[in-house]
Amino acid sequence: MFYEIAGRGPRVHSTARIAPGAVIAGDVHVGPDVLIGFGALLYAEDSHMEIEQGAVVSDNCVVHCKRNSVTLGKYSVVGHGAVVCDGSLGDHAWVGINSVVLDGAFVADDCLLGSISCLLEGVRTTERTLWTGSPAVELENRTEAQIAGHRGRAATRSSMMATLQPIDRDQVVYEGE
Repeated sequence: MFYEIAGRGPRVHSTARIAPGAVIAGDVHVGPDVLIGFGALLYAEDSHMEIEQGAVVSDNCVVHCKRNSVTLGKYSVVGHGAVVCDGSLGDHAWVGINSVVLDGAFVADDCLLGSISCLLEGVRTTERTLWTGSPAVELENRTEAQIAGHRGRAATRSSMMATLQPIDRDQVVYEGE
């Protein structure tokens, strides 16, 4: 569903995939080949949100901006149930499942914020590193193989969701009793 906030509404590229149950409200620009998962909520109250090419916002995420403009960089991934509140992501950055990125924080290019981690207000990660914990701290540098694997998984998710098609209930195959 799409909503205006204070007279400003979303703009969505024709190649973006928005799953059922997702809500996008306010001054949110969704770029090409973006995937917004089931139940995701993206809303911009008093500022602008930019979801760049190929970014993935997984199921049941919240991406919110109020004071700061928010950018999710090219081919970045926000994992299932994660919250990004007035923070941003660089290109190919990953926010793990159920993690939190707070006001003014930034997950740098090719950086991975591990699952169930909290990147505190104003913290900026280092490119090509793994951060984890609550509060999140830098743990190690990421290898070329790790970076390549994550880049491939983001592309695979977008391609798979391009095949998503609704079906009627009578097309569902029920088994057993």
